Amino acid sequence: NVLKAGGNAIDAAVAMAFALAVTHPFAGNLGGGGFMLIRLAGGEEVGLDFREMAPAEATPDMFLEKDNTVNNEKATFGYLVAAVPGTVKGLETAWQKYGSLPWSDLIQPSIHLARQGIYLNKYDAA
Repeated sequence: NVLKAGGNAIDAAVAMAFALAVTHPFAGNLGGGGFMLIRLAGGEEVGLDFREMAPAEATPDMFLEKDNTVNNEKATFGYLVAAVPGTVKGLETAWQKYGSLPWSDLIQPSIHLARQGIYLNKYDAA
């Protein structure tokens, strides 16, 4: 539908990513991050990196013990290992640089899906 409305491949990718976040969260996770490889009409290739980032208060030694060994439990479990998601910012960046349709046109179908409700299989519903 995005392409039929005059959108380009970036518009379609952004709209699809938000739709996946609603319909298949394991594949379209807004709480994560990712990469996008783009080939522009003129042949130029662009890569966007929007992986998760460490919080602003993170330090290089935050998981080290006093003897400079890594505390594996602390580095694996708990609130300190939570990262700042990058997906939404990455999709927004792709759209701002290369998209053509209004942002609202790209996310409205996903809002509709979320409000309407969808069937989730037992894995997605768990």
